[in-house]
Amino acid sequence: MEYVIDLHSNAVSIFLKGDIDIVNAENFKSEVLDVYNTNKLNLIFDCGDLQFIDSTGLGAFVSICNETTKNGNKITLRNLKNSIKKLFTITKLNEVIIIEE
Repeated sequence: MEYVIDLHSNAVSIFLKGDIDIVNAENFKSEVLDVYNTNKLNLIFDCGDLQFIDSTGLGAFVSICNETTKNGNKITLRNLKNSIKKLFTITKLNEVIIIEE
């Protein structure tokens, strides 16, 4: 898992690459929450280069979402592959996380 963070005036963009799975999901969640807690802005994840996500990866997004919504902020996922988008739909996470086409 690799990512690049780009800070804007109203959001933090995070460009994901690789996999989010049991090997790195906890570290991913911790690092994103560190960035979020420093900035308290909306989070935008560009998932164009995200190849795979498992249940622990989904859990990381749930934890991140829970933290951001406490402060009235939102999470947006962009450029999801159909297979990954399907996981967010099946688990109904698309109801609490914005998924852009």
